[in-house]
Amino acid sequence: MTKSEFRQKYAEIIEEYQLIEFNLRSICALSIFNSNKEILLDRLSKYESDMIWELIKHIKDVQVQRQITLLSQDDFDALDVLRKNRNYWVHQCFADEYNPVVFDIKGELRKAEFGKKLEYDLQEVINWNEKLGEVVRSNEKPDIIDF
Repeated sequence: MTKSEFRQKYAEIIEEYQLIEFNLRSICALSIFNSNKEILLDRLSKYESDMIWELIKHIKDVQVQRQITLLSQDDFDALDVLRKNRNYWVHQCFADEYNPVVFDIKGELRKAEFGKKLEYDLQEVINWNEKLGEVVRSNEKPDIIDF
């Protein structure tokens, strides 16, 4: 993988992680009990600065309080791994990209497994976005959000 290909995939994975955060915020916003029928954008703003672990905790709490299942325990475990991977790609990998040990003088990755990990993690994030998007869509129904 060239430095250019790495940067392209890196940009894609960051975008996908942002979409995951938006989907988690959407699930949280859709779960708020609101007798004033506050619009969704106002409810989304309540979670604007929450970190992924806080969003996941809120969803777990809502499931217990409302006795519903939006995500399974396996899903929560997988989201925790995804959160850790996100932290790596957002915080550590960017520093590693400019580390001379990562790319050779021609701009190729020195270790192919680094590129394979990026590609694997990117596919995992894409799959999770599809899954979380489905949870959001299934909870937009008025009988779910207007209690």
